[in-house]
Formats: sequence, C-alpha cells, structure tokens
Amino acid sequence: MKRIDKIYAFCLEVTADLTRSDLVKQPDVGITAMFVAKQLGLMRNNVSADLNALVKEDKLIKITGKPTRFLCKRSLEKLFSLPYIPLQTISSIEEIVALSKSKSSDRPFEKLIGAHKSLAPVIQLAEAAINYPPRGLHTMILGESGTGKSLLAEKMYEHGKKEGVFSQEAQFVTLNCADYSTNPQLLLGQLFGSKKGAYTGAEADKKGLIEIADNGVLFLDEVHRLPPEGQEMLFQYIDKGSYYKLGETQDKSYASALLIIATTEPPNSVLLDTFKRRIPVSIQMPSLNNRDLSERLELIFHLYDRESKKINAQITVDGKAVASLLTYTPIGNIGQLKSDIQLSVARGLLEKKKTQAEKVLITQEFFPPSVMSAFISTTQKEKKIINTLIDREAFIFGSESFLHEPIEGDYDFLEFFQEKKDGYSITKAFNDYSQKIAKQRLMNEQFTFLLNEDIKNIMLIVSDILYEECDIIISDTISTAFALYMYSRSAEGKAPTLDLSKKIADKKVTNALRRIIRKLENQYSLFFSEDDILVLSEIITSIKNNEKQTSDFGILVCAHGDRVATELSHTINQLLGKEIIVPIDMPLQAAPKEVYDKIKQLIVELDYENCLLFVDMGSMTGIEGQIKEETGKNLFILERIDTLLLLEAAKNKELLSMELALTAMSLADLEKKRSHGIQQKINQYFGIKKRKVIYTVCRTGEGTAKFLETNLKSSFQNFGIYDVDIKPISGNDARSVTEFIDKHNDYEILATVGTLDPKIAFIPFISLQEIILNNGLHKLIKLAGGVLKKEQTATSELYTRDIVIDMGIESVDKYLYLLSGFKLKDTLKSLVVQLETAFGMTFSNSIILNTLVHTAYLIERLLLKGNELAYPDTNEHDEATLRSIKTALTEIEKQFMITISDDECYFLLDIILEK
Repeated sequence: MKRIDKIYAFCLEVTADLTRSDLVKQPDVGITAMFVAKQLGLMRNNVSADLNALVKEDKLIKITGKPTRFLCKRSLEKLFSLPYIPLQTISSIEEIVALSKSKSSDRPFEKLIGAHKSLAPVIQLAEAAINYPPRGLHTMILGESGTGKSLLAEKMYEHGKKEGVFSQEAQFVTLNCADYSTNPQLLLGQLFGSKKGAYTGAEADKKGLIEIADNGVLFLDEVHRLPPEGQEMLFQYIDKGSYYKLGETQDKSYASALLIIATTEPPNSVLLDTFKRRIPVSIQMPSLNNRDLSERLELIFHLYDRESKKINAQITVDGKAVASLLTYTPIGNIGQLKSDIQLSVARGLLEKKKTQAEKVLITQEFFPPSVMSAFISTTQKEKKIINTLIDREAFIFGSESFLHEPIEGDYDFLEFFQEKKDGYSITKAFNDYSQKIAKQRLMNEQFTFLLNEDIKNIMLIVSDILYEECDIIISDTISTAFALYMYSRSAEGKAPTLDLSKKIADKKVTNALRRIIRKLENQYSLFFSEDDILVLSEIITSIKNNEKQTSDFGILVCAHGDRVATELSHTINQLLGKEIIVPIDMPLQAAPKEVYDKIKQLIVELDYENCLLFVDMGSMTGIEGQIKEETGKNLFILERIDTLLLLEAAKNKELLSMELALTAMSLADLEKKRSHGIQQKINQYFGIKKRKVIYTVCRTGEGTAKFLETNLKSSFQNFGIYDVDIKPISGNDARSVTEFIDKHNDYEILATVGTLDPKIAFIPFISLQEIILNNGLHKLIKLAGGVLKKEQTATSELYTRDIVIDMGIESVDKYLYLLSGFKLKDTLKSLVVQLETAFGMTFSNSIILNTLVHTAYLIERLLLKGNELAYPDTNEHDEATLRSIKTALTEIEKQFMITISDDECYFLLDIILEK
C-alpha cells in the first residue's frame, strides 16, 4: 500500500467513531500531521505533504489554525446529512454547521444548487432586480432548455414575498407562449383578457393573466413565440403600465404585475433586440456543461435524493453509474438529467421486484449507451478529477440523506404502475413509463428552429407505432434521426440517394412501416417512395437490433477567424448530442504552415481512413495530395462552410451511417436545391418569367412518356390550365435525363412524372404509381397553379381512372400471346362497370388494375390450354355473391366461347374484396 493510501485509511479509522456532538463541542477536534507521524512511524514533513494532497483530492477537509487539523470529508457528510460538502478548507467546524443550516434555511435562493458557485452572479442579479424600489425591475432570463429558468423565476417571486416586495396574497402566474403559438388570438386573450364577442367562442368578458397577476409576478416562458401584435401590447404595458383587452378599443386597463420573461433564444438573437431595450435586467442561466463537476455531482445527489423520497426507500447507486452521469452532456440539460435518473430508478425498482432483492440498486447498465460511453471517452486527466470526487464504490440515498424541497406534480413510476396494475406486468409498466418520458422529451424546444408542429406531431405518431410494433422506446438520437429525416423530406419533397440493395426482412419492422406509411399518407398527404421506405427500415432495424452502423469518415471544419470554426462545430455537436465535427480555428495572423500542421495532426489522430474537410477560402483548399503523401489518409475538401451544410454532413454520418461518397452527393443535392431556390427568388423579385413545363420520363422509352403526355394534357385542359407545357423525355438512366434538363434551362420545371426518377434535388418527382394509386394528379394540378375544388375531385378521379385503364391495357398487351390488349379494352371496361353496379361500390384504382390484368390472362389461358385454377376454400363465400360475378362474366363467355368456373369467380371475388 502506498504511503498516502495508508495515511488516508488511518484517518478514516480514527474519525469513524466521532459524533456530531464531539465535533461541535471539542474546539481541537481533528487530526494533526504530528499525531499521524507518531502513530504510523513516518516523517512529519512527508505526512504533512500527503495530508494536503488528500485535501486537494477532496478526501479530507483542512481546519486552519495552529496546529492545522484534518477531518475526513466522508464522515462529515454523513454526520451533517449533507450529500456533498463543496469546501476544502475551513477555519472552524462552525462553517460546516452553518452550511448544514443554510441548506434548510428559508432563504429561497440558498436552496438552489450552485448558489455560491455558478449561480452566484445569477442570484446577485435576481435579488437586485426584485429588491429595486418600488416593485422590482422587469427581468429577462436567457438559457437553453432545461437550465432552470422557470425555477429561478419562482425563487425570485418567493424572495420578493420574503422581502415584503409582494404581499403574501400576491400570485405567481405562468404562461408558456409556445402553447398557443398556432392561435395568436387565443394567446392574446389569455394574456390580456378579452371582451365579449372579441373572437369566436368569447361569450363573456374574461380576465387576462396580467390582471390576475396584479401586484404579483407574471412569468412568460418562451416569450419569443409571442406574435408581433402581442409584443406591441406587452411593450405598451412595460412602458406605460396600461393595456387594452382583446376587443377593447376605448377603455384602457392598468396593472402592476412584475414581468419575468424567459427564452431559449441566444442572447444575440435579433428577435430579442426590442425586449432587451425595454427590459432592464437580463440574466443568463449557465448550461449544465458550464457548471463545474462538484456542482453537477451535487445535482445528481439531489435528484436521487428526491427519487428516494418518492418511492419511500433507500437507493444505492454504483460509483461507476455516478461517474457516467457526471461526464455526459445531456442535450436537455438538467431536465434530461432528471429524466435519465427517473428511468434508472424505475429500472432499479423493476429489477428489485424481479429478483426480490432487499434494496434498489442502480448500476451503470441502467443508462442509455450515450451516458455509458461518455465516461469511456473522457481524458485521463478528467478521469483523475472524477475519481477524486467519487471516492467510494456506491452512494446511498434515503432516510439518512438531507431532506430537500417537497416534490409536487412529478410523474411517478409507482403511481403509473398502480393505475394500470390489473393484468399489467411491471416490465410492461416500466416500458410504458419510459415511452411516456421519452415522448415528453421529444416535444422539447431543442429543434424548434428545424421542425414545424406538423413534423413534431408526425414524430409522436412514429414513436407510438415503433413502441407498439417493435418495443422501441425513442431516445434523443433516434428522435433526432427521424426529425431531421422528416425535415429533409418535407423541405426537398424526396428521399436522399442511398444504397437500395438492402431489403426489409424483419416482420415487425415491416408491420411498423406499413402502419406509419398508411397513417401519414392519410393524415398528412405524404407519399413515401421506395427510397424513403428503405431508409426508414434501415434506421428502425438498426435501432431494434441495437446495432450501431458506422460511417467511414471523419469531419473537420477550418475557418478564418478566432472562434468561427469552434462556434459552428459547437452548434452542430450540441444539436446532435455528440462530438462529431472537429474544429480548426484559423486566426487571421496565423501562418499557413501552422494551420496545415494542426490539420495534419488532427487527421492522424482521427480513427478514419477518409476525412471530409470544410474550408472557407485560401491556402487550405488544395492540400489533399500532401495529406495523402504524409499521412496515408484520404482527404476530401469542400470550399464551403455554413450551418446547414455542416448539419447535413453530420446527420448523414452519425445518424444515417452514410459513407463519404453518398454524403458528398447529398451535399451537392442540397446545394443545387438552395441555388434553385435563390434563382426562383430572383425571378420572382425582378419579374423574370419562364415558360412552365412538366417532363414525362419513362425508362422503357418515349411510348409510355408520350402516353402520359397525352393524358396529362387532356386532364390539364379540363381543369383550365393552359400555360404549362407537357414534354416527354426518353432516357435509360437518371444521368441522361439530368443532362437533357440541364441543357434546356430556359423552362421553369414544375415536376418530372413517370417511371424513372432523375433525382434532381430541387424538382419534385411524381411516380406513375402515385398517379395511379394515390393523389398524384391532384398534386400536379396544384403544382401547375390550378385550384382543385371539392366538386372537381370526382372529375379528377375520373381522369385518373382513364389513365389507370389505359396503362393497365398497355401493360397487359406486352405479355399476351394470342389476344390484343387494346381490343380487349372495351370488354374489360364494361366488366368493371358491371361488377361495380353488382357490388354497389366504386372500385379503387388498384382493384381496377388487378381486375383488368387477371381477367385478360384468364381469357387467354382458357383459350390456349383450357385448364382452370382450383380455389382452396369454396365455403368461404355465399352463393348470392358468386351469382353476381357469374352474371357480369356472361358477355365475356359468349364473346370468346369459353366457360368460366365457380373457382375462377372466387379468385376474382378475392381481388374485389382486396384479400
């Protein structure tokens, strides 16, 4: 055993029997260097050095004076019921007593973890704002989601009551502006009140929250979501103390509510400029990543302490589990840390029930991979600091722990289980509970700037179906992958180009995809191509199998300026919750050789054979060959830097596991789309008009393309659209079609239609399948500027039906040996009409197609071979249904002099019933 370890063990042994009374009553309590030296037979100087080292390692606490004395921090924490003592040196034991008392004092801000550290300047500003005469100063709190903005606002209100700024009857009223972002009128009515008849449903005068909060505090969360007219009304209140109720134009209302507003917008956001000019106090809440390790440790202890009181049982947390929580950076800050801790306790309870263990034990394996991998990726220096903080194998939370604030309104796993316990396993309860928390996390504000409400709702639909069909509980990474993917689909109208060689094999994944696609097509009119389905299936399959596919490249960004690359990388990495992009800052005074050496060093350190380097300009644009020669690694350089491009590259690499080649093509598509968008804006702004065109494209040649051209022209004319040309293109592959379109850039291309997708990022593609089986013709009419009224829907469907029949006949004709499909057309159309009449229904396009194809082949098979198919279960259908089909087939039997058996009729019936 090392000397320092021997000394620490001796200190633990000596202080083990100390009581709280001993510490308070004995002025000379503690161990001296001389005492330890004598007892262990060591040199005093060496002992003194080791004792001071143990203080730095946070294992001992030093009591200054003559002689200097030492106590074990672990013993003090236990005796004074403190989860952690953030002090290394004290003048007397009274400081520990005072710390213990402050934790239970009635000073509101003292209850905040970090009150004397990272939150000290925050609290100083908050106290000053509340204490400013006569009724405090309006305050704006800035910070990321989950940093504690609403909690600080509540403490400011409590402090104001304690200091007499507000009366004991004064109210703390909260409004989250994001809750009403889609209904500005309702939001303004809630905030300022409304007069009878001000809007639909306003049947009486109604008080606003600003009136309810009079002489108290009105807390407006996510204030940047307040509509412009609401901001103007709020500014009038800030400037003059007056406002108008919604629907009121004459009589002003007055109030004296103190405003505390909060926002997740960055401090330099243009949206906040007007607020900052009118609101005198701005408080920036630090993110969890910017709070030191001792504070984060205290937060972890506090959250486990809360959970132990909720379940009324002690919780033992493994030291490695605490280390993992301490090192990872949750995107949702304290809010997400709380969720992860709640889930770990729920898992601990599950294991306790299953194994009938005596205690709730939390181990490292109870956390998501993102938490567990964080500790592995930390540096040796960081690990050493963490090991000094976590000096024991396990931490126990429960009756011995300090009682923090009472818990109200938290969602409780045990309560959840009790509600559903009848016929409900605890495993199922835990999974449902986890899914609920995951969904709540999904709807946070992290991706507000990327996702509209429709896409967020789509994500909730997807998450429910994944859980029900595949038992997948969405994590941050999964929700990010889907959210970004859905966003790219919504923005581009198509899927990225991916390797389509993989097929869907898993039955559960297939069922989940079928439900997702059906629901989103019906509810949001989204059409999913084969590319989309395969992309989604790859993501779901890898999640379900808990696989992590890896891409083949690393990403670096090098930009001129002191911190340009660092800030860009931080934004993307924080958004995706992982360190993906490596920054290289290039100060203007830096020598090119210095920057090159730094790039080369980082490429060598990256565990990839390929690297993608984004540069803005200058000398770093042509170093690929030199890097290859000196490092043996491949470097691909893009001379373009912006947030969207970096986000696209990082998303493709980390979430979709794309290779470098596919990522580069995806970035090129994105650039084309953006360039096209800029060109459209230029044309619109300066009145540059081009002739509109829709290209029909088919792999089989111009025949099908011309057929589509004829039918679409006819349809467009019937809807009064005459300013759009329909032109056929023949091409064997996407490249030849793209080359043709690039050469004919004097048109404004609305869409390409057919069987071959040229995959042009800025041009929508509508497949022949979508026209036949979905509402593709409706989409084309809208793209062409036409308006499809309700009464015209039937007409549109009629034209689509004609296209379906013509295409069906053309397809059948290629495979008939004896008959001509085109000569069968009228006979088969007549059959469809008779069957629809007999069954009293209008057939879907898919039923029409299958009926045409099946009947054509049936006629030829009977004419050539005379053999009939046997139906497996003739008892499945009734006689009346059979007679209806036989009656409809009578004309065909007469025309071709054949007899169609009952079994053949049953097969046709299956088609009609879509079995």
